[in-house]
Amino acid sequence: MRRNFAFVLVALLFALSVTPLMLNNLQLFSKEQESAQTALLAPSGPDLIQANWTHNHFPNPGFENWYSVWIPDDVYGTTSNDYLTNPVGAPHPVNEGLKSLMMQGRSLDGRALEFDVYNPNLHLAQGLDNLTLRFDWWVDQNIDDELDHDRIYLKLEFYPGWNIYYFLNGSVTAANSTNNAYFFLGGLIQQWNQFSRNITHDILSVPEFGGTIPSGSQLEEVKFTIRIQGGTTQYVRAYFDDVQLINATNGYEWINGTTRNGNFEGIGSWFHFPSGTNPGLRSRSSLAHSGSWSLNQSVISWGNNSWSRSSYSPGVRVTPQNPSELRFWWYLDEVRNPTENTYAYVEIECVNSTADFTFIYFLSHGGTVPHPTIITEFEQYVFYADNFNTTGSWHLFSLDLLTQAEQLFTTDEVLVENIQFYLRTEDTQTRIVLLLDDVSLVASAVNGAGFEDQRSVSEPIRGWGENTEYNEFTVTSTAYAGTKAANLTLNVGDNLYTDQDANYRPLNGTRETYLDIIWRLDQYTLASDNYVILRLSFDDEKSINYILIPTTRSGLTNDSTETYFNVTGIGTLNTWTQMHRDLVHDYEAAFGVIPSVRLTEFQLECSCNTGTALTFLMDDFYLYDDPAPTITNVLQTPQEPWFYDNVSIAADAFDQDLETVLLLYRVDGGSWQLEPMIHQTGDTFHAIIPVQPAYAVVEYYITANDSWGMITTQMNNTNYYSYTVLGFYTGPPPIPWVLIIGAIVAVLIIVVIIIVYYFILRPRQQE
Repeated sequence: MRRNFAFVLVALLFALSVTPLMLNNLQLFSKEQESAQTALLAPSGPDLIQANWTHNHFPNPGFENWYSVWIPDDVYGTTSNDYLTNPVGAPHPVNEGLKSLMMQGRSLDGRALEFDVYNPNLHLAQGLDNLTLRFDWWVDQNIDDELDHDRIYLKLEFYPGWNIYYFLNGSVTAANSTNNAYFFLGGLIQQWNQFSRNITHDILSVPEFGGTIPSGSQLEEVKFTIRIQGGTTQYVRAYFDDVQLINATNGYEWINGTTRNGNFEGIGSWFHFPSGTNPGLRSRSSLAHSGSWSLNQSVISWGNNSWSRSSYSPGVRVTPQNPSELRFWWYLDEVRNPTENTYAYVEIECVNSTADFTFIYFLSHGGTVPHPTIITEFEQYVFYADNFNTTGSWHLFSLDLLTQAEQLFTTDEVLVENIQFYLRTEDTQTRIVLLLDDVSLVASAVNGAGFEDQRSVSEPIRGWGENTEYNEFTVTSTAYAGTKAANLTLNVGDNLYTDQDANYRPLNGTRETYLDIIWRLDQYTLASDNYVILRLSFDDEKSINYILIPTTRSGLTNDSTETYFNVTGIGTLNTWTQMHRDLVHDYEAAFGVIPSVRLTEFQLECSCNTGTALTFLMDDFYLYDDPAPTITNVLQTPQEPWFYDNVSIAADAFDQDLETVLLLYRVDGGSWQLEPMIHQTGDTFHAIIPVQPAYAVVEYYITANDSWGMITTQMNNTNYYSYTVLGFYTGPPPIPWVLIIGAIVAVLIIVVIIIVYYFILRPRQQE
């Protein structure tokens, strides 16, 4: 009996110890999840760690965008094309003597080309009575002159401001005016034509000139000109000979035969010969460091000057707080027969508070005489780039502009005014070819930022208005953040206009672009001629204007090209206020479309002409792009959950236009479950993964999206975050819990049967 009772007792203890745990597990599984809530937005305002507030100030840095195969977008430059003016003899056409004047040119890059020869001494011709001009001309070639409007003409310039154009070949649409008159002569091709006209008569025949010749009138210049519109790449060529200019009243011959070289047999008197330029080209090349294209600059000489230049004026101010490097990749493709007049270099024109100076870095230079390292009279500092004169491979040029300047003189700033890539050669059979790619000059998008890199208090603000300094726009210690800000103080009668380049900052529907300014108005008088306006100009000739102080100025009305916004807090005195503007949506509100433009310029226009002084303070002036949301600091609590634990997931998420933050999780590889994360404080969001059974494998990740449709997915490197639910047994998973519960129930039934048998039924049988 005792043995049976012990057995029953053991069975009961086992059942009682296991069953509550399993029931508890079932109870946790039956808990409802937390109700879904809409995620709150993160606080607004700039996060300069997360936002992109820098900008590459060199436009089209990879040279991927081209107006034509010859001209890269927004990178200014000049090429010489190919022209020549020179006295020549046989076998060239000559009408008199041994020589005539040849003029020939062609446009190789599709742009217009104009060149001329003239005699500057003809201004000595007093009086216009019966003035007669004669010369001979030969049009050797002018292809498609009617289609492309390539033209050969003579221009006579007179005091008091008249110009007469005689078109010897080619066409143009032009009408007479009070200053200009046009005569179309239409010379024949491949033969000598004679020009012989009474200039005085022609002047009087132009009604727009008034029909009289004022006393003291005179001929100032005779100029032969060829204008090429760039439609073809073939030469336009003409010859001139035996120029004679005669004032018939007194019979004095100004030009005749050798007088002032009218027959072109000698030299002198006429400008632009012997002179000319051989081809200098800019074009795109498929031999690129990255992307599809690079910039090819090439020069070749047949004895004349040949040069090519590409440049840009960034106007960016480099300081210790706003550092920048000029970087580009260069490839010296060919250097043929170089002389000391054959070279390629990058020139960086700079200015600081005390001096204008230029850095010149030679990439290639011919000849045996080295270039001087410093040309002091021009404040030019000359160096040789790494891999100087090395051909056939790409090389990286990298220059810390401020560090270089600090090595030469005491300074804490460099305003980069111009960057120029220049090639030149001028000796027979010389040639140089240079490729450029991936140019960068990365710095703050605006010369403002926190103003901490400005000079001492009361000194003029640097970086606006190119390098002009304004005593009304100065550094102040009354700052929102840090120790410096900008103080604009105008007294009655003062006006200020200043600007700075935005260097073609893109503005479109694929990125969030913001303008942030912390500003404060200390004193002003409401009047029509008192105002402070910040204007943003775009490359589609539209502008957005932010009115920063109250004004009754008329004309501030919106139209199809210009819109005005009153900023938040306008008129509030002695209080720092944030001007936080979404430029894309401001543009859309102003002009009805999502922009696809580029920001070109900031303009600050101010006036104070009524009442007391106007005092306006500005700090933390930033232009920046806000990329896709950021997700950081993912935290799981607890790190090792049991089968009865809810799991808390927290993360920091930020974006200027954050919409939702979501937690996605799945159990044992099943379907993904979505749980909105709830905003707590600051940038922190939170969600719960409900209890899961012991030994379940839970995987999860987090996403955040903004109003622009940009999405960020945060994972554990390239894997999902994951954890395995703990149970009492830490080895391999045991028999599934359903079987365990079934076994427990079976044990309980057996125990009950035993109890009933031994304590109820059997005693009755013994009776």
